[in-house]
Amino acid sequence: EIGTSKGGLTHFLNEVSKEENLNTKILTFDLYEYPWYNDFINNGIDLRIDDIFYWEDKQVKKYVVDFIREEGVTLILCDGGDKRLEFEILSKYLKFGDHIMAHDYCKNNEIFEQKINGKIWNWCELTYSDIEETCKKNNLVSVDEEIFDEVVWFCASKGDVTSNHDKQQSEDVEK
Repeated sequence: EIGTSKGGLTHFLNEVSKEENLNTKILTFDLYEYPWYNDFINNGIDLRIDDIFYWEDKQVKKYVVDFIREEGVTLILCDGGDKRLEFEILSKYLKFGDHIMAHDYCKNNEIFEQKINGKIWNWCELTYSDIEETCKKNNLVSVDEEIFDEVVWFCASKGDVTSNHDKQQSEDVEK
């Protein structure tokens, strides 16, 4: 997660992972340290005070790339100060079947003003037009829009998981 802040989502994901006995590694970043972060670290969350981005080069630190590319499904949460650029930079490192999400999202400003602003949430820092080119370039497919729209998140997967699974099964049969 980029932008831990109060850490509500990070804490929730950690607790659910433990309850479900999931083998999950959580790595979260913020630029500022807060006193409550010790609780997160004590509960097994890898919380780092670090700016992981090389903004001018649109890159991230090598240890972040290595983490994303580890075996298994990766979920990236963009909730820092520049969600559009975070999304653009981090999405290029996703593996097939990984997911990326961005907070404070609404499809467009008109929908935000009609359905969201002052009713559900007060911030729209990202619209689809901000990330459309990145989605196309990195083969990102929107996931469960109707669910995530209600909580002002955008969620996408790298590639079409179903067709990849079917393709892999076909390759296995041919061998």
